[in-house]
Amino acid sequence: MLYDSLAGDDRWAQINPLVQGILAEQGLTLKALRVTPSGAPLAAALDSQPELVVLGTWRELDESEAVALYYYVLAGGRVLVLGHAGTGDQIRLVYLNEALYGMGLLLSLGRPGGAAEIASFPLLWENSHLGQLPPGIEVRGPEAQPVIQVNGHFAMGYALCGSGRLLALDAGPLVDNAAYRAALQGGVKWLLTKQN
Repeated sequence: MLYDSLAGDDRWAQINPLVQGILAEQGLTLKALRVTPSGAPLAAALDSQPELVVLGTWRELDESEAVALYYYVLAGGRVLVLGHAGTGDQIRLVYLNEALYGMGLLLSLGRPGGAAEIASFPLLWENSHLGQLPPGIEVRGPEAQPVIQVNGHFAMGYALCGSGRLLALDAGPLVDNAAYRAALQGGVKWLLTKQN
């Protein structure tokens, strides 16, 4: 599994260990992407066809990385997208959206807070009580399907692209909401299943 979410500011220092723990519970071995000031490390790393790629909103992807990611997903790759940004670093959403746009997903600020509901989704139980989610990142786009929503706005969503799968979420609530973390566990299981 390839992990490309190495931000240490804001709440990332709390988010990343939680996500990595969920992934480790699925038996995945973490390999952090080595990012250098020049080059396209993600494009090179995708040549190895990792079982799962985790992308966070923390750096600008080179155009060749976005193209490589697109073809990785079309060929059956699995991507977990962690969205988190405050108003001061929202440019990070733009960076990630440039890579996700071709696969029908986008992340934006402005999702309202409120009571969270699980939509009909494989491997998640619909009667789970998620409680209230604070305002945050919204998952949207022409191919976006709901996993968790607040008043019709997706806090977690998925898309199918070619033979691949993407799961995107507002990563902020992972820190304070155990039921939201459990929903991510179900989402990761879905990502890792082989059939489409």
